[in-house]
Amino acid sequence: MTVFRNRNESEQQGAGSVESILLSILDAINSGSSNGATESTLQDVKDCLSIIDGNTQDVNRSTKFLRSDCVGSGVTYVGYAEPGTTDIDSVWAIVRYTETGCDAVAEWADGNNDYDNVWDDRLTLTYS
Repeated sequence: MTVFRNRNESEQQGAGSVESILLSILDAINSGSSNGATESTLQDVKDCLSIIDGNTQDVNRSTKFLRSDCVGSGVTYVGYAEPGTTDIDSVWAIVRYTETGCDAVAEWADGNNDYDNVWDDRLTLTYS
């Protein structure tokens, strides 16, 4: 699941990274210098807030129901589907996490994150 939306081309070219903008704003505030950049700083803040707002809206729209099943030996299955979905509906995106020591591998059912699997079949699906 992608949590952050991609910035459009003009946002990428004009705004710089959100982190660098916020750091420059903090630097200006901490140093007490205005350098006549008040309008520019306000626009930077507006751009950052717009990006943050877009990100949170994307999260709200893409929130899915979650199931997990830890079957032992470091294997956990996690399923995503719309609220109200039953375990026998073929509308699940299922990922298998396999942990070995400090390493973990994530593999999707059918090799993709499509919402076309049955949660109850998670143990017999093919993962890659």
